[in-house]
Amino acid sequence: MASLDEIKKRINCLYHTNAKIHISVSMTRPKVSVDNDTVVIKGVYPHIFQIEECSSGMPRLRTIRYADILTQNIKINELGEI
Repeated sequence: MASLDEIKKRINCLYHTNAKIHISVSMTRPKVSVDNDTVVIKGVYPHIFQIEECSSGMPRLRTIRYADILTQNIKINELGEI
């Protein structure tokens, strides 16, 4: 199992090398449902990172906590199994 620091480093590496990633999210608060869609990492910060997704047809900026990846609420295909 990966630690939060390892997840942060891997997200930061993706942000600087190839910001387009494939993500799957299914959360009720906030209501987000994305299934293996291509999104762009827009910013990386100490406790969160931001993505831009267009699943509804219009670009939307979403904020994601690194802990959501650790708890597997969010899956990023480029990170493999966490």
